Amino acid sequence: MVVRGHGLFKEFTARHVAGNIWEFTAHEVGQPQTIEGSDGNVVLRDRGRVTFRAFFDTEGDGQPGGILLEEEVTGVSGPHPGLDIDFCELASGLIG
Repeated sequence: MVVRGHGLFKEFTARHVAGNIWEFTAHEVGQPQTIEGSDGNVVLRDRGRVTFRAFFDTEGDGQPGGILLEEEVTGVSGPHPGLDIDFCELASGLIG
């Protein structure tokens, strides 16, 4: 099996909540996940846009990164069957 993707992930907004806590809004667009079986046939393809909201604790150290406190999908445009599947179960079925 082959797993590939071609997409763009972009953060659009950042909002200070309190202290070191920030809320970010982001979009993922394109075809972020395509799974093909060993015969080359497409088994699953996500495409379109997914909008996310995430809350981070920046830990106040001025360095990139931090602790992800919460993340949720707030919008889906286009078919995204990968959001509703168990990847390990799908992979087991393809590998045998």
